[in-house]
Amino acid sequence: MLQNGRLAVLNIDDMLVEGEKFPIVADATKIFQTAGFRYRDRIIWKKPDGYLRISRRSGVILQNPYPMYFYPDDLLESIITFQKGKFDYQSILKEVREESKIDIKEFSDNNWYMTIWEMVNVLPGSPLEKEIAAFPEELSYRIIKLFSYKGERVLDPFVGSGTTMKVAR
Repeated sequence: MLQNGRLAVLNIDDMLVEGEKFPIVADATKIFQTAGFRYRDRIIWKKPDGYLRISRRSGVILQNPYPMYFYPDDLLESIITFQKGKFDYQSILKEVREESKIDIKEFSDNNWYMTIWEMVNVLPGSPLEKEIAAFPEELSYRIIKLFSYKGERVLDPFVGSGTTMKVAR
């Protein structure tokens, strides 16, 4: 179980299923809040411009260039964070705190402080993308680095391609 003060971090976004859009981010937020978690923040992961060429979704307007035919391609995903109770900073041993110190140069040079994180995703056609919603190692790396101390457990209840476990190791 998640210890008091710790974070649950979800990389999710709304879904389009058979032409109907479902507000997954809003639903997950409500579920976590109902379970007693505090909504802490949302970071937007922006995939590179040009990652998607015109797809079937956005291409509809090319076939029907009229109002109401527009469906945008999504280059964004949400990373939402929830906190269980309050964190006791004094509960971490000084040695562990020092070993876990965040490299401020890496933090600032890569814009980790922003609510928009730009990073390349796992590209379509990659073996990791086959029936799995794989995400880049950089995403797991940032989250683990920013929200956990050295030697702590990192749990990925969805496992998927194993990216989080690989980076945590």
